[in-house]
Amino acid sequence: MTSVLGIFLGYAGAEYSRRAGYRLSALSELEVTLSNLNRILKSIRIVDRLSTEPAPQLKQVFSWTPALVEYLTVLAKAASFMLKDTDRILKADKSYTDGRPQPGHTFVGSAVPVSLAVIVSELEITLDVLARRAGEEQAQEQDVLEHLNQARRDIAAVSLNWFRDYQRDAEDGDILAESLEGLDLADELAASRETDLTEDEAARYRSGARGRARLLRILTRHHYPALSAMEAVKAVADDVFLFDGDRTNDLHQKRLDEAVEWLSGLIARESIYDAPMHFTPTKVAESCSLAVILQSDSHREIQNRFLSHALTYLGRANGSFSMGREYYANINRLYYLYDDFNDRARHSAHAQSMFCSDMLAIYSTLARDLRDGI
Repeated sequence: MTSVLGIFLGYAGAEYSRRAGYRLSALSELEVTLSNLNRILKSIRIVDRLSTEPAPQLKQVFSWTPALVEYLTVLAKAASFMLKDTDRILKADKSYTDGRPQPGHTFVGSAVPVSLAVIVSELEITLDVLARRAGEEQAQEQDVLEHLNQARRDIAAVSLNWFRDYQRDAEDGDILAESLEGLDLADELAASRETDLTEDEAARYRSGARGRARLLRILTRHHYPALSAMEAVKAVADDVFLFDGDRTNDLHQKRLDEAVEWLSGLIARESIYDAPMHFTPTKVAESCSLAVILQSDSHREIQNRFLSHALTYLGRANGSFSMGREYYANINRLYYLYDDFNDRARHSAHAQSMFCSDMLAIYSTLARDLRDGI
C-alpha cells in the first residue's frame, strides 16, 4: 500500500508542476513515477515466476486472488492516466527539442525521449504477461479482468501514437504489423506454428510482442543515452529469462542464446559506465540472478557463466543500502551542482534498490544453493 501511495504522490507532484507551468519538471517527475510503477509490476511478475519454480515456498505468501487483480488494475489505470498527461506535455512543450524534430539518438521519432520509450515498452510487456497469467489462473471476476484489459488498451493507444512516426513502414493503426514488421518476431511466431505448439504456448510468445518489438528496435537504433540503452538491454534479457512456457524447443533456445549475449554486454557496459547511483548494482544482480536460477540443468553453462557475477553484484547491491562498503563509496561519488543537490533520478534509483531488498535476499539464497550444489 505504501508503494501505491508513493505512485500517486509522485503523480500529484507532476500535476502541480504542470499546472504551475513547469512542464519539463512535470515530464521528469512523470517519467520517474512511471519507472517506479513499472518496478512494482515487474516485481509481481518475478515473484509469480519464482513461485512456480524454483521457489514454490513463495506460494505461501503469493497467489492470484481477485484482490491482486484489482491491485494490478489500479496500477494499470494510474499508468494510463500518467501516459495521457505525458502525451499532453509532449505535445504542448517542444522546448527540450528546440522546436525542431530530433531524428538522432536521444529521441524516438521526433518527440519521445528514449528513456521514456524504454519504460513504456517494458510496462506493456509486463502488463500483457500479468493479464495473461490472471486469465490462466481464473482467480478473478470477469468484470475485474475487463477493467485491467481496458487500462492496457488505453496504454497501447497512447504508445501506438508515439511510435507511429518511429515505425513509418508499419500500416497506420495496424498494431500487429507494427509489432512484427522487420523483426525476428515474425519468424518466431511462424516457427511457433511449425513446431506444433499448443495455442496456450503460442499465446506465451505473443504476450508483450508489441513492447518487445519496440525494445528491439531501440536496441538497434539507439546506443545513446547510455543509461537508456542499458535499461533496454536489461528489459529484453529479463523478459527472456522470465519466460514461463516450454523452454526445450528451438525457438526459446534461440532467444535464450541472444539474451545471454545481451547480458554479457550489459555487464561489460556497466563496468564502463560505472554510475551505480543511476544504473544500480541491483539491476545487474537481478538480471544475473534470473539467468542463473531460472535455468534447468540442461543450461548448466549459463549458470557457470553468470553465477559468480550474480553473487558479486548481489553483495554490492546489498552493501549499497545497508551501510556497507558500496554505500560509502557511493557517498564519495556525490557532487554538488550550483550549490544544490536535487537529482531525482539518483534518489529514485536508490529507492528502487531498497524496494527490492527482499527480492535480493531470495536471489542470494537461491544463488548460494546453486553454488553449494544443493
